[in-house]
This record gives sequence, C-alpha cells and structure tokens, in this order.
Amino acid sequence: MEYKPDQNKVPKWFDGSIYEDGGYVTNPFTGAGVDLTNVELSVYDFIKGAEAVLNHTALPASEAKKLTRTFRRALSWFGNANSEAYMVLLD
Repeated sequence: MEYKPDQNKVPKWFDGSIYEDGGYVTNPFTGAGVDLTNVELSVYDFIKGAEAVLNHTALPASEAKKLTRTFRRALSWFGNANSEAYMVLLD
C-alpha cells in the first residue's frame, strides 16, 4: 500500500510558516487550478519560493545543498499528499 501523508498535518521536517487558511491556486502556464488545504498551500509556496532561490540566487554550497534537500522533500510530500494538485500545479 502506498504511503499517503495527511494533507492537514504539518510534516516534521517543514519549518516554514503555516497559513491559517488554504486557498485556490492556478498554474500560470495552463490556467488550471485547484483548492489546497492550509498545509498544502504553505508547502506549495515553499516549493515555489525555493525554486526561485535555487534558480536565481548564488548560494554557498552548503546552503544550496540544504535547500535542495528540503525542496525535494517538499515536492515528494506534496505529490503524495495531493497527487491531483501536484499534476495540475507542478508537473
């Protein structure tokens, strides 16, 4: 049986801010959108922010490695927690 994390439970490794409310998010390229829980939205925003930092900022190697590891964890968690939203927003 495939592991599916609770969409409303904050992952232990996540130390970012957790929003009080979820929201509707659209893919800027396709216009398709989905509703996210507060935890999903918090992790999604982390993913997008980390992606921007990793693509556009020169970080020291140790910081880049740590951020990349957390970024990959976030992608994995998001895909497992809400595969439909992952396909719409991040695939």
